[in-house]
Amino acid sequence: MFTAVFFHLTAAVMAAVALWRAPAALRYGDTQRRALCASYVGYGAAIWLQTPTVVHVMEQVPVTELSILLEQCCGTAAIAAIISYVAASYSQSAREAEPRYVLVSGFIARISPRVAVGVVALLTLTFFTVVDRRDGTSGNFAAEHGGEWGAALFLTIFYAYLAASCTVTGYQWASVARRTDTWPLRIGLVLMALSMTLGWCFVILRTFFIWGTVADPSLRSLTPAMTQVTGALWSWALIFFAAGSSVPAANAVISRWSRFRLLRALEPLRRDLMAACSEVSFESALSGRSADRPTSLLRDLTDWSLPLTIRLSSRVHEIADAVEQLRGYAPPGLFHAAEDLLEDSAEDLPNPQATAEALYIRAALCAAARNRRTREVSEPLPRKALSRSEDEARWWRQVHREYAAISPAQAEALLADVASESAAPHGSPS
Repeated sequence: MFTAVFFHLTAAVMAAVALWRAPAALRYGDTQRRALCASYVGYGAAIWLQTPTVVHVMEQVPVTELSILLEQCCGTAAIAAIISYVAASYSQSAREAEPRYVLVSGFIARISPRVAVGVVALLTLTFFTVVDRRDGTSGNFAAEHGGEWGAALFLTIFYAYLAASCTVTGYQWASVARRTDTWPLRIGLVLMALSMTLGWCFVILRTFFIWGTVADPSLRSLTPAMTQVTGALWSWALIFFAAGSSVPAANAVISRWSRFRLLRALEPLRRDLMAACSEVSFESALSGRSADRPTSLLRDLTDWSLPLTIRLSSRVHEIADAVEQLRGYAPPGLFHAAEDLLEDSAEDLPNPQATAEALYIRAALCAAARNRRTREVSEPLPRKALSRSEDEARWWRQVHREYAAISPAQAEALLADVASESAAPHGSPS
């Protein structure tokens, strides 16, 4: 019962990760993504063929124990895909002189598909010639054929290819894990190297046991226990591989979610600014939508026309350009007056400059709403040493938080103070 549940769980995990990886593999089509997705599909198919549900369905096929042959063939294809994935990962290096381990990895990747075809051909030939399948039920192949040299030879062919793959990829992932500088990548590589170590343990135990039963048939009594142990090892190896290869991708997902939250956090401020300065809206010019209409959450979620980083950069530039346009409505000295007002305030502000900019924007928008243009444009807002669009977006998010807390009445009061200060010299006696 435990083994059946574990196989279904592992198969579900592999299928889920394969479906997750498939869109990127189909969209971008590079060798690395295709190879990784192919390995998930191959291993997922192999593990599904071991589940009792699929085994029962395959028993209706006229070819006895065909699921066993398909399982080994899928596993062989997955192994070849993993080796290609490792080589493709190394080939992304920008070094002029490639290290020896990169050259070795590339050589192994080039010959691996041909070796895999040879392994599949040899498995098929052995399966139909020397494996005694007269009483097979497509259930536990190792248990039902324990002590048979033909079945032991059939399994050993696959185990030899699996052992070679685990040795090569496990060593490469472990060596790269020692040299990498980023923790998410290091954790992923360590987990994948651990999965290959478990795969090696699986191969050693299975190989010694199947040939042990050939030499001493009495060992067949240990088959149920050995099946439980090696089945758990193989399932954990696949789970660790899926987890390890998904850690860097999960880190990318977290970064994407952070950018998306930034994008949404800037939408209210952008909407208010676009209502006053719609001519600077690049996004509205492309979509044909009204600039002052809010961009819905669903539209932001389902918009794949541009990468998220470009959309965030576009929104940041729209906000900055609109604030620049507001200088035509803000009277000179407005920002300095906002700073002075906050300095005189007894309130302890966490970020006075962001609050001053928010007060400036709110006041300028109030003037723009009444179409009160000034004869002289106001001074520009202070420049910030922000080199990346994400850093600018985080700054505008701070400004928006303060902006949302400022009422139009406070902004009108600030405009009135600036207007009275500018009119005072003209109204005094000469």
